Amino acid sequence: MKTGRIVILCVVFLMAAGSLYAFDSGHVQKFQELKNCPRCDLSGAHLPDLSAGGADLSGANLERANLTNASLRGANLSGANLSGANLVKASLRDADLSHANLTRARLVDSWLSGANLMGADLSNANIMRANLIGANLANTKMTGARLDDAVWVDGKTCKEGSVGQCKR
Repeated sequence: MKTGRIVILCVVFLMAAGSLYAFDSGHVQKFQELKNCPRCDLSGAHLPDLSAGGADLSGANLERANLTNASLRGANLSGANLSGANLVKASLRDADLSHANLTRARLVDSWLSGANLMGADLSNANIMRANLIGANLANTKMTGARLDDAVWVDGKTCKEGSVGQCKR
């Protein structure tokens, strides 16, 4: 009897947990067709190698989305939730990421040159080896962010052990 209750509780928990990061399939379809989807729910969406330069994803929920190798050059991601998103090797050149939530995002080897990150939260993000030349980092929160070997806004490389700030 006790084992049965535990199994039922586990099943209910897994079903609830799965829905926490379930994207809206209608929003994914809209985005794939129009390349614009402000305030869409794309949380947990699997979109590697996406080509969506100039797309409008302002205020969108992309929490835990897989955007590995995505091309989002010049995209509007202002106010978007990208917490825990996989943006490894993504191109975000000249993108507007102002006031975006990028906590725990993986931005390893990504291109953020010229990006507007003003007021963004990059706490505990992994930004190792990313290119940040010319990026606007005004009022950006970087507590615990890994910046080892990142190319900083001025073109200088951050030393290993750069956490929360670029050590040169």
